Order: sequence, then C-alpha cells, then structure tokens
Amino acid sequence: MKIRDIAFLCGIALCSVFLGCGAFKPKPDVVMPAEEHRRVSAKAHTAEQYAVVAEAILERSRGNLDNAAVLLEKALENDPDSIFLKRELALLALQMGQLDQAVQWVHAIIAVHPEDADAWFLLGRIHQEKRQEQEALSAFETAIVFDPERIDAYYVLGDLYMDRNDTASAKRIYSRLAEKHPESYVAHFYLGKIAVREGRTDVGEQELLKVTELAPDLIEPWFELAGIYRQTHRTEQLRKAYEAIVERSPDNVRALLSLGILQAQTGNTKEANRIFRKLAEDSLNDPNILKVIVQDYVEPERFVELEPALSEMLKTASGSSELHYLAGITYEAVRREREAIDQYLQVGADSRFYPAAVSRIVFLYQEMKQPGMAKATVQKAIEENSDIPEFHMYLGMILEDEGRLEEAKEAIARAVSLNPENDQFHFRLGVVLDKLNDKAGAIDAMKKAIAIDPENPNALNYLGYTYAEMGIELDEAESLIQRALQLKPDDGFIIDSLGWVHFQKGNYPKALEYLLKAVSLVPNDPTILEHAADAWMKMNEPQKALELYRKALEKSPKDPAALERKIHSLENR
Repeated sequence: MKIRDIAFLCGIALCSVFLGCGAFKPKPDVVMPAEEHRRVSAKAHTAEQYAVVAEAILERSRGNLDNAAVLLEKALENDPDSIFLKRELALLALQMGQLDQAVQWVHAIIAVHPEDADAWFLLGRIHQEKRQEQEALSAFETAIVFDPERIDAYYVLGDLYMDRNDTASAKRIYSRLAEKHPESYVAHFYLGKIAVREGRTDVGEQELLKVTELAPDLIEPWFELAGIYRQTHRTEQLRKAYEAIVERSPDNVRALLSLGILQAQTGNTKEANRIFRKLAEDSLNDPNILKVIVQDYVEPERFVELEPALSEMLKTASGSSELHYLAGITYEAVRREREAIDQYLQVGADSRFYPAAVSRIVFLYQEMKQPGMAKATVQKAIEENSDIPEFHMYLGMILEDEGRLEEAKEAIARAVSLNPENDQFHFRLGVVLDKLNDKAGAIDAMKKAIAIDPENPNALNYLGYTYAEMGIELDEAESLIQRALQLKPDDGFIIDSLGWVHFQKGNYPKALEYLLKAVSLVPNDPTILEHAADAWMKMNEPQKALELYRKALEKSPKDPAALERKIHSLENR
C-alpha cells in the first residue's frame, strides 16, 4: 500500500560532515612482517626454479595473477615438496580471492609440517578474509604455540578478542606478550584498558603510566588516563593529563577543548576563554574542531559542559556560518529549539551549510506546530536563492500538507527540473499527482524514481500498490512489492500491499495471511484494517470482518461513508 502519511522529514545529513574520527590502534612495537616476505623455512633450490619463481613474482607485480599461478604450479611440479612454492601459491590464491584454494595450499604445508607457525598464521589471515572468526582465532592461537615469540600473532589475537569484547582472552594474550616482551607498550596499553574496564582503575593507571614511559611521545595513554582521572574526580591529575597531550600535540582539538572546559569548571575563566578563543579562530579554517564538538558534546548530558565554550567561541567567531550551524545542531540536540533556530538563521546564504540550516529551521517550525513560519522560511530562502532544488521541494511538501495540490505540484516539479536525477523528488511528485487523480502521471513519476534508484522501497511499493488498486499489471505489481519487501522486510504497509495484490488476484487465503500480518505491525491504520476486513468477507467470516470494519471507522478513514455502508450492511443481515 502507499505511504499514506509521510511525515515531513528534513535530514540532518550534513552533520555527518563533522564525523569520521576512528578509534586508536597503537602502532606496533615491531613492524608486523607481511606474509610474502616471510621465507623462513623454504627457498628455491635450483637456478631453473629460481628463474621460474622470479618470473612468477614479476607477473604478480604486473597484476597478471593467472600467469603467476601457472608459473608457480609449473615450478611445483618439479619440486612437489617445496614449502616456499606452496606458500607462494596460497598467498596468490588469497590475493585472487580464491580463499578455499588458499586454505588447501596451507593445509598441504601443515600436513607435512604441522609445527610451521608461518603456515598457521597465514591460515588465520585467510579465515579472517572468509569471516570465519573462530577458525581464525584457533589458527592464530596455534601459531603462538609453535612460535611463542611471534609478536604479530599476539597483536592480531589481542585485537580480535578486544573486538569480540572477550576481555578475559585478550588479557591472557596481552599478559603473555608483556611477559615475553616487557618493552611492548601495546601490551601494557591494552592491559591498562582491560583493567579499567574491569573496574581496577589503580592497576589500569599503573599500566598506562608505564606506556607513557615506554613510548613518551604517544598521546593515547594520556587520553585513557584522563578518563580514569575524570571518573575518579581527580581534577589536578586530569588537568596534567590534558596538558601532557597538548604539550605533545599542541593543536589537538579534543585535549584543548577538554582542558578549556576543565579550566572553566574550576574557576580559571581567563585561561578557559583564551583556549576557547583560540579554538574559535582555528575553527574558521579547521573543520576538525567542529567534528570533535559534535562527536563528544552534542549529547544532552554533556551539553552543560560545552555551553561556556560554545558561548565564548560564538563571540570570537560570530561570522562563522559553520560554527552557527554547529551551535544550532547542539541546541537542537538538547531540545532548545528557539535557540537552535536563532543559530541556524545566522548561517550565511553563501555557506555550504545554508541548505541544511534552512531544512532544520523548517523542520523545527513544523515540529513546533508553526507551519506558517516554516512556509515563510522556505519562501524567503527561495527569494535569496531560487536555484536550490531542496527549497522548492520543502515548499511543495508544505503546500501538500495544506491541501493546495496544484501549487504543490508546481513547486515539486521545479525541484525536479533543477535536479532531475533525484529519485526522492520524482517520488514526491508522484504522490502529489496521485492525490490529484492523475494516475498516469503518478505512475510515470514512480517509474522515473525507480529508474534512478532501483532500490527505492517506497517507490517500488507505491507503484506496485497503485497497480493493485487499479486492478492492472498484477504480476508486475507483485514483483515490485516483493522487491520493496526485500529491502524493508518488516514494513507493515508493504506487507499490506502484497496482501492486496493477492486479494485482487482472487487468492483470498494468501491475501488474508499477509493482511493480518500487516494489521499486527500497523494496528491503527484504517486502510489496512479495512483491507483485512474485506479479506475476512471473502473467507465467509462476516463477524470477524465486522469487528475490523468498526475498528477502521474509529481510526479516521479517508472515506468513512463507505465504511459505514459496509458496517450497516453486515449489521442488518
């Protein structure tokens, strides 16, 4: 069935411009050797074999992987016991994505040399590529059994166990690594993190302090220590941790912002404002500052920490559209809508954030039940820049909500003309055309939306339901709706559409099955209830149909008179 009541939705997508910082992965103490450079137990034995292998390596470097494989297999025929060649073939198969073949080559090595740690490590890498995590763990564990000094295997195992939140196993691995390599700052770093996670902050602190001694230039252990000091309310140590980071990385935004906030909280307003002013000035050229604020401080419970910084930064960089947009997002996140709108209004028309700011203002006014202000905002934006298609789209949606469908059609058609490759514009135009009873136009618009994005579930469903509603192209309708259902398998409206196709085909038992499932997912939609009632009637269950017709009538249906006639007919049987 169609999306009957699409809420006005203006995305916050540009907020993602601020995001993207990844988690810290400490640089290993010893560079992890790539498998292709590990030639520990087997070498080419003859000049002829060496020449073939050299040619294979050359072909591989040129990207001629099939030729390289043929050459290596030819060399293996002359030396079938060569571990070196089997390892090369396994690596080549891994590179070619022939993972099962790669496993076979490694097993051929292990069958003859079961204690070959290199082979077990390579097997682990292949299982990782196959997303067979348990098998990978087993292979890496075996590698360190046969080569307890193999540091790269400890790193991989520790990472895998940490990713699985298996801190007990990670702790075992990093403890063994620290025992064998006491200078491994990676081992101590993760042992510190694990101890903190276990609630043993004193042990965690000692491990992390050891990291700062082993690798004095690293800032990551200081961030972890800052977390401990913040958790244990040790303000002076927290200050020193942030200062240590800034000393090593003077432009580190997260540390500067955190240090400034701490200074403000402890009454050192002058120093706090100095830091905030610096950040504000730097933010004009460094979007990373805004990323950090979005990532760390937009949550309501942390906003109280950020507000003094934000206020000072806005004073210093009052002309920064990016900062005003960020402030709008921040105020919106803590439900201070009026202040959010005030900030969005200060985003300049020449800013890349201007379209997003307009969309947020419109959305907030709609949320605040002030559609007139939303409309005025869009109209003013169009006056300032009539070439932004989204503005015409927003205006069309507002006009659609007002029931001014002809004007809505014109506005959305303008958006389509400005950006004909936007499937959502075609979809919305199709909805409005359908409301104007222009079925042919609606069908054409939906087809265009699907041509642009074949995986647009709303357009697939809408077109399929339109066919079903008209009683035409029912096989095509079923195909379209099935495609939509694959994309949104638990969508009650799409399931209703599929049920209605079966109803129109006369397959009433199947129709009833889907329609009742749709009712269970969307119990308050009058059209779905009416569809299910119609199916009960076809199954000769008038009492069950009557019950659903009555429920549908309570839910403000589009055509209450038609429902009343159905109910009256059943009550007077």
